Amino acid sequence: MKPVNFEKNDYIKIVSVNKSLPTVIAFSSVNTQKGKFKPYKILLSSGINIIFVNDCGNRWYQNGIEGLSHSSEVCALELVKKAKEIGNGKVITFGTSMGAYGALLYCALGKADGCLAFGSEPELCLPGSRSEQHILKGFSHPYPKLNPVLKDNDSKIIIFSSEIDEIDLMNSYSFCINNIPNVKNIIISGMEHPSVQVFDMNNTIGDIIKNFSITLDIDSPIPRESSIPPNSSLIPKLYKSVILKKNNENASWLNSLEKLNLDFPKTAVVLSKLGEARLRNKDEVGAIEAWLECINISNYQFEAHAKLGAIQRRNGDYDDAYANLKKAITINPFGAHTYHTLGLLYQNKENFPLAEINFRKANSINPGNKPFKDSLYKFISDDIQRKKAEINNWT
Repeated sequence: MKPVNFEKNDYIKIVSVNKSLPTVIAFSSVNTQKGKFKPYKILLSSGINIIFVNDCGNRWYQNGIEGLSHSSEVCALELVKKAKEIGNGKVITFGTSMGAYGALLYCALGKADGCLAFGSEPELCLPGSRSEQHILKGFSHPYPKLNPVLKDNDSKIIIFSSEIDEIDLMNSYSFCINNIPNVKNIIISGMEHPSVQVFDMNNTIGDIIKNFSITLDIDSPIPRESSIPPNSSLIPKLYKSVILKKNNENASWLNSLEKLNLDFPKTAVVLSKLGEARLRNKDEVGAIEAWLECINISNYQFEAHAKLGAIQRRNGDYDDAYANLKKAITINPFGAHTYHTLGLLYQNKENFPLAEINFRKANSINPGNKPFKDSLYKFISDDIQRKKAEINNWT
């Protein structure tokens, strides 16, 4: 095999810090353009050697890396070999969502020392999954399932999942029930997929990565660790429920959650989903009741606060709406929908500067959301007309 040129490759970027430090191989998430890497800045804060990897085209790292090899196994071995050369010999992998799949796959194939994975899927293209939605169509999947690849692996693996994301929960459950050795499975409350945001809140993700690269463990207490165990029988039932939602079977979705609320009483995540299902089925009073019970049980149910605030805004209860929306942002400052609703609230109260700030914040977090774009466009158009009217009044 010819020597690999790592220096002139738009899909690989090496940041060499110090030969005495470990190296992390970081896998980019979906829709990352050629020559770009995600996440980037937060990984640089780790202060260790980094090899950034990009799978432009959303192939879930199934067909290797462009410019390196079309074999994932060859790529994994070459990347780990290079990572050892630029550092002290210890190598970990890291990724979120699609990148988490790549991190786990290449950790196993390349025999890295450990892996930090946030929001990974153990099996590609399950109904409702992100791979089903985003993966490049028309090519074979050499590794459609991760569990067989990880089964005989000695690497230390930590997998994080989001409590409020039913797909994430089901993925966590699948990793757990397959009894993969050396895997620590952690569910995080109060964060959306892929849940890495909980560490980003306090700018600690760099420290977490660095400490894991040295100790191959998470030494500090996990913030917001869910009370739901990864092997809970609740999880596959929540997954079946969300598939009903995705298929617009609203009555069946509601019935499934009403039953779960009886079978698993006083469970915050069930109550949060139940409120949403009741509202979809035109039961606003019942939705509010579920969300109020939810937030009384748990301090981290930002979705319940945000959805409750949205109803209160529509009903003209601006003070209560503001309190719930601000609470939602305190819990999860990365929720685009919350900022959008807050923008609408400020618009209702004719606080136009703050309305614009929040509309722009929602768009910056989720730039592909058409309703967010429409709200910002309409706000700017209306604002131009308001300012013209003010000028006319002055003259």
